[in-house]
Amino acid sequence: MHDNKYLYFKNLVYNYLTIGYPRMDIFDKEILLMTIVDIFTKQFSKNLGWMIKRYMIDYNINSDDILFYNNVPSLKQISIHTIQRNKNINYNILCYNLQLQIKKPLWSILDTNTNILNFMRYLYNKDKSKLLDYLIRLYNRTSS
Repeated sequence: MHDNKYLYFKNLVYNYLTIGYPRMDIFDKEILLMTIVDIFTKQFSKNLGWMIKRYMIDYNINSDDILFYNNVPSLKQISIHTIQRNKNINYNILCYNLQLQIKKPLWSILDTNTNILNFMRYLYNKDKSKLLDYLIRLYNRTSS
């Protein structure tokens, strides 16, 4: 199964390089993004901080969205991160400003598995072709 997945991924990379981002199918773009993240994180065994430090140094990332990235987080940021990760905490009684801040996505460099995919999807929704171009160039550089 892994061989078929890898062959399909290689074909998608080739198609992406020949026909470009606008002519690719949405499904194929998602497979490209998920497979590249899967390869870079070594089947999701590494955390988000490791991936950013190793592969995303040249890419422009807003460090306010990531806890412990370039600065020490405040207690408020840590609390917001905890509330976002724990779905059982009810935050409807908090003031409106805090409710808005809780709805804004926040990640930690210690995040793993689906949180890495959610972070990459968040970047992808902001940049679209720029992120995919960067990841494919990086993949081609590292796979050669």
